[in-house]
Amino acid sequence: MVGETLDAWFTDDSRQAPHLLLIVPNLLEPDAYQSRILARLVEAGRITVVAETGQAWLSGPDNRDSAMTHQRLVDLRWGELGRDPSQQPPTLLTASDADIGRDLPGARMSPVDLIRAKTIRRLGYFPRPRQGEVNRYFFDGQLCSEEIRSVIAEYLEGLDGPLVVHDIGVSRWLTRPLTAGTVDAGAKTRSLADVQRMSGKSNRQAAVVIVVPLVQTGESLTRALQIVRSKYPRAALHVFTVYSLIGPENHNGLQAFTHPFRPRADAERETIEVSYVSRIEQSIVAGGGMLPNVAYYAQRPDHFVEERFLSLTADDFWTMALESDVPFVPERNPPTENRTPLNSVPDLAA
Repeated sequence: MVGETLDAWFTDDSRQAPHLLLIVPNLLEPDAYQSRILARLVEAGRITVVAETGQAWLSGPDNRDSAMTHQRLVDLRWGELGRDPSQQPPTLLTASDADIGRDLPGARMSPVDLIRAKTIRRLGYFPRPRQGEVNRYFFDGQLCSEEIRSVIAEYLEGLDGPLVVHDIGVSRWLTRPLTAGTVDAGAKTRSLADVQRMSGKSNRQAAVVIVVPLVQTGESLTRALQIVRSKYPRAALHVFTVYSLIGPENHNGLQAFTHPFRPRADAERETIEVSYVSRIEQSIVAGGGMLPNVAYYAQRPDHFVEERFLSLTADDFWTMALESDVPFVPERNPPTENRTPLNSVPDLAA
């Protein structure tokens, strides 16, 4: 259907012939019907087909006669694509997989906008550090991993030789884009736990960036800043988070707010800038004696996929239990050996 539409559109003499960049998930097989239609347009220098894998079909002196079989990685420097129909073919330069993985998302929307659009807000009961309260939402960035990678790399490249200290917690979706983004930027990483175990203080003066998935009240962030400051007393501290409940509303690009903290009780107050991608809203409810195991909700995303097809989801069950007068007791017999007992479950036999 796409191939036929493009063929009709480009053969309509009443239209001016622009150069079209077509982005697809994967390249079609060369002998597919749609490929034969696209081949004529590619060979005529009318379109360039780029796959999200980084491969492309493009016209040019070196491959005009074999556009459908010639595949090579291209550097997606979108500003160099000729918009004037007389500028044929467009200039595309060879690049690495890493460049393509980082730059391709920007061809559709900005990585920041894509993160905001593709974030999953999971509904459940997620324990908070404050006893007796639970969050109703868990913000999951697993569908925008490449975009998060791109934003992290760009942020780190703006600093001089940064060291990244991460505290991911149960947000395991951040592991992959954080690792890739720091490699792209040539930065070193350490976990907050490793920093806390350091036997002395470092004389490092360059930037140290604390990366966390979310800032809600700032209490956990203050603790992380105190740990890092105690080990890097001379470093320039920065904070990067994907989601934040603090700060101005979303608009173009990264947002930021200032976060004051005291490294020690007897120390002067410092103010650190916190950069974040997306401003979010959270619903906090009193959990009573019920605190579900966070691993069920946050560490097993497959549960959410499976439960979409159930008549009664886990969230429905917990909601009914909390709104009833059923007492809660510690779980004694979990259904499987690979799951630890929940702190509290409704006593339906009471």
